[in-house]
Amino acid sequence: MNESSFFKTPYDVRGFGGLKFHDQCGCECRIQKSSAACFDAIWLGITCPDPKIMSSDAKKLGIDTKGESGWVTYPIPKEVLISTSMHLTQNQVRQLLPVLQYFAENGSLPSFEDADKMSSSVDLIEEDDLFS
Repeated sequence: MNESSFFKTPYDVRGFGGLKFHDQCGCECRIQKSSAACFDAIWLGITCPDPKIMSSDAKKLGIDTKGESGWVTYPIPKEVLISTSMHLTQNQVRQLLPVLQYFAENGSLPSFEDADKMSSSVDLIEEDDLFS
């Protein structure tokens, strides 16, 4: 993949910039600056969920499968909210970066113990982390 084509379009909601891209499965994803007022954070995840259900189970729930078999789209009722993104502070990103870098270089994840060592050796910044 050409690196310059990874990020597809800028993403902006209420003046908080970000970028869109697609994951390996073709799902549209985003990374966006958070509007949190008390700390710096980003949103990282898929833009829109695409839940699936086995056709046989959908029929049991009264969902019209239009004669399709296998995995079919599961309609999300408008009253349902599904969180599809991680809300990460700067420190959480700093702690994830060594593990992501390890994967980028090795194609695997480090052991729990190694990952814990990696994240604990990161220089953290002062922040009021509301979720610690």
